[in-house]
Amino acid sequence: MIGQPDFISTAPNRGGVPAANTLDGAQTVSSNGTKLLICDYNNNRVLLFNSIPQSGDVSADIVIGQPNFTSTGSSTTQNSLDSPESAIIVNNRIIIADSGNNRILIYNSIPIANGANADIVLGQSDFTTSSNETTANGMNNPQGITYSGNKLFVLDFANNRCLIFEAN
Repeated sequence: MIGQPDFISTAPNRGGVPAANTLDGAQTVSSNGTKLLICDYNNNRVLLFNSIPQSGDVSADIVIGQPNFTSTGSSTTQNSLDSPESAIIVNNRIIIADSGNNRILIYNSIPIANGANADIVLGQSDFTTSSNETTANGMNNPQGITYSGNKLFVLDFANNRCLIFEAN
């Protein structure tokens, strides 16, 4: 079990401040068979475990979207998140649906330090814009993401559509 000290506890962040072993509003979990990602929606972060936990009460190795494990602020920068809904690992890249910022962030390699910068933004013209758009290049609350073949599929929730991107 991840996020709580036992099977009967349910308090967000275990009733305290966020840490490497707590969650508040976990949305999705994904794995590439070696590493594990958990979207921690209310803490505005994604927790990265460099190996799949084999026992309970484990701590994440890296936090994406925050400078450390105790910060929870949301903002629109190259290294921050606002209400991440989904995250996947594809070919040693991490892809995150940053729903509150109306964008998808792509990390071209697995981060090795907290607060890493994303390499690519989809849905916005730059890393500091977060407008909700109904255009070919815009998004409004992207949530689900998956990858198949050479395509990235994004559920653009508030625009009631699924966007398909060709991967490079």
